[in-house]
Amino acid sequence: MSKLARRYSIALYELAEEENKFAEYREEIKSLIEVWEENPELRDFLSNQLASKEIKNEFIDSVFRGKVSDNVLNFLKIIVDKGRAAYLEEILKALDEEEKVYFLSVGCDGFFTYEIL
Repeated sequence: MSKLARRYSIALYELAEEENKFAEYREEIKSLIEVWEENPELRDFLSNQLASKEIKNEFIDSVFRGKVSDNVLNFLKIIVDKGRAAYLEEILKALDEEEKVYFLSVGCDGFFTYEIL
């Protein structure tokens, strides 16, 4: 996993944990991964540097609003706005790794979570 994917996945993981919505976000992320894998045109469009951020964000709204939480929707927009859409699948899959690290650390001592970098 790249440092970039890890950084973004940690941010989303911490948000999900803070809001106690990890299970909800995890399901949304699984759905997004499926959509991403099944639609190379989507990957190409969101990764295209010639398309404006505004058009990409309008597209994300039209496709995903109401299907994912506002925080996951905004997370997608941030990734696209920062020109990181090519890394989206890796970022989304890295979230599962963050969950494993969290549960391993809690299982070790029952009290603390650790950020492993």
